[in-house]
Amino acid sequence: MEERQRRVLESLTSVGDGLVVSRGATEIVHRGSRPASRSPGLFDDGEVPSLLEGPVWTTLTTTQPPGGADEDWCLDLYSGLLHHRLTASRPRKQPWLTSTRFVSSVRPGVCCLRSTLAVSPGDVEPALALPRPAGSHGRPTALARLTGSTGVVTGSTWSRHGTLAAAGTQTLVPTAGPDPGVEVTRLVVYRTGPTPEAAEHRARLALREARAIGMDGLLDEHRRGWRQRWVGADVEVAGDPDLTLSLRFALFHLMSGCPVDGRRPDCALGARGATGPAYHGHVFWDTDVFVQPALAAFLPAAARATLLYRYNRLDAARRIAADHGRRGARFPWESAADGDDVTPRWAPDLHGGRIPILTGELEEHISADVAWAAAHYRDWVPDEDFARRVAPPLLVETARYWASRIETGEDGAGHISHVIGPDEYHEGVDDNAYTNLMVRRNLDLGAEELERDPRLGEASEAEHWRGLARTLVTGFRPDWGGYEQFTGWSELQDVPVATLGRPPLAADLLLGHDQTGRTRIIKQADVLMAHHLIPSELEPGALEVDIDRYLPYTAHGSSLSPAIHASVLARAGRTDTALELLAIAARLDLDDITGTTSGGLHTATMGGLLQAMLFGFLGAAPRGPRLGLEPAIPRRWREVTLRMRFGGRLLALTAAPSHLRVKLCQGEQLGVEVGPGPDVTATAAAGTILRFERRDSTWERAL
Repeated sequence: MEERQRRVLESLTSVGDGLVVSRGATEIVHRGSRPASRSPGLFDDGEVPSLLEGPVWTTLTTTQPPGGADEDWCLDLYSGLLHHRLTASRPRKQPWLTSTRFVSSVRPGVCCLRSTLAVSPGDVEPALALPRPAGSHGRPTALARLTGSTGVVTGSTWSRHGTLAAAGTQTLVPTAGPDPGVEVTRLVVYRTGPTPEAAEHRARLALREARAIGMDGLLDEHRRGWRQRWVGADVEVAGDPDLTLSLRFALFHLMSGCPVDGRRPDCALGARGATGPAYHGHVFWDTDVFVQPALAAFLPAAARATLLYRYNRLDAARRIAADHGRRGARFPWESAADGDDVTPRWAPDLHGGRIPILTGELEEHISADVAWAAAHYRDWVPDEDFARRVAPPLLVETARYWASRIETGEDGAGHISHVIGPDEYHEGVDDNAYTNLMVRRNLDLGAEELERDPRLGEASEAEHWRGLARTLVTGFRPDWGGYEQFTGWSELQDVPVATLGRPPLAADLLLGHDQTGRTRIIKQADVLMAHHLIPSELEPGALEVDIDRYLPYTAHGSSLSPAIHASVLARAGRTDTALELLAIAARLDLDDITGTTSGGLHTATMGGLLQAMLFGFLGAAPRGPRLGLEPAIPRRWREVTLRMRFGGRLLALTAAPSHLRVKLCQGEQLGVEVGPGPDVTATAAAGTILRFERRDSTWERAL
């Protein structure tokens, strides 16, 4: 197997529980393999901080099968089990290794492996191994140790941010038959802690509890745990099994990579989660506006943890704002353990040179993104403590930053100059429409909080913010009926992306960094991202205009882009084009479309894919305490069934081109509005099913 293909499979078959995520490397060491276990949110001491790699628990042997082997990998999404089977090619076809592993869905950090392999007991490795030292210029970024006593091996890696420790044990039983072999049962438990001694002690205690239950008992409760997860979160597209698999694959990895039970109350999933080394585990805007909305609908406790990550780093955001001569809080473009800006300053180009990375300095919209995420969670999840304690300072402090950032021009309008919007092909632009529209919403949300609670600030401050929101330039062009992405975008070179090839493509690599910036070519959804997140803030009718204007120039050079376009295209009724882009998002990792999956799975693409289904094709949105639905189901789908949560209730939504069913599975009664008007309003009681039919373009209640 080619090395990169192996690493892709290792990313795809990662298993975890939010405390620890382990890549799906086979139990036999192969050239190019990257076995690793990481804990989301725990970083090393590197010059560019990366997720700390803990002791490796999955390697059984370094002995290779003679003559190579055929490999079968199977990830059971329903039960959370990873199966490997290697069949030796010579001297005869015979099983060399069969294994099943899992990370417990009910006991955090408990990892189990059972395997049969054709080696002698003396060829089996200890239960734990230490990761290779990593870091810039070969310097280790973490310290490590490995000790063993009384049949238990204990290992840990640590940095100034904490320790990831593991305690493991295994039993070896020779197999019967003419060929030598051994059955290995391995049990390893991970724990974090402030010191190696503390974390290892916790791991040993948890290992003792797990051993008392035994492998079979742990497997039974693990399967029950996954069954329960799928009861509360699922998507099925009748008539499209491939898409259904992709959607469930996305849900599986979000459930595997996040603390679904709230036991880690301050943990944000990075751009590749903990499934690979790419982006170092850093937290971007991906977390706030791509992953968090999906989590709010399917895994509310994990969505809360994401926002607590931001809340607990407000002081760092305030320092960043002060360093820029501003008030309030400015969140960094890339953050790691402590909330400081860890964005790299340079990146290599294709010719051995260096390209400056300006996102850390100029991609300021992330502060408005955090505010949007806080408001979205507050509207979606009935979390009184969050609404009272967490959301207000996030909304107020970010609004305070923007109030100090906006400049009033001679025309009396508010301007935000020299920024980067979501379209990172164009740097240092003025009045980016997405940024300004999100800031306008941020200012209004902050003003609402000040008016609600005078302890947060003066009433005059709220009035000032509302005035800035009214005068802030949004880029709307009445002569277009839509929005200009930034001042001067329409004056750039008119180069449709089709002249370069079929998207998705990296236009900056094809044309060069500077030349791309002189064209209208767009990296990803920018104006259309605003239509996706804050549709009510934009002018009526602008969505269709902006789709026509920007889609021909969009390269989808970011993995974030296709799903968002699918969502807004579905809302606009252009389901055929929406499906084409949805297919790219759905297969992005499974087919390694971008050639980067070996570095980890694209968690934001997964979140965007689920958002496209929920917000685009089902048209779901909070309307006060009610759930609004405006389905736009393609005719090639028989129907879509989605189980999710809203307002603290578990719902099952089933939508087809001509009908809609809403079942309240758990919780008190819920109000539902269907259609844009809405066309019809109804209230569902626990256990009841509301039925609606579409007649022409209008929804009606069906009896």
